[in-house]
Amino acid sequence: MKSRQELIKDIEKYRKAQYLIYLDIVQRAWADRSLTTDEQDRIKHEAYAEYKRIEKDTEEAEELLMREEFETDRPLSVQIM
Repeated sequence: MKSRQELIKDIEKYRKAQYLIYLDIVQRAWADRSLTTDEQDRIKHEAYAEYKRIEKDTEEAEELLMREEFETDRPLSVQIM
């Protein structure tokens, strides 16, 4: 089983990979001259919305892992207070 730090790093890598996918979609839409500007904008906005959804989910997962680490790594006397 992976440690929390490894899981957090995996989440960060996943988020970066998804951002690169978003950039690739935007670049391909921009380069495709058969698309109208409205179609390009729609594709970009949909890709951005999907990336932001993934970013939000990964941030929540990171936060939960960090919160769990903070709560379990404190000395017992501090946890009781």
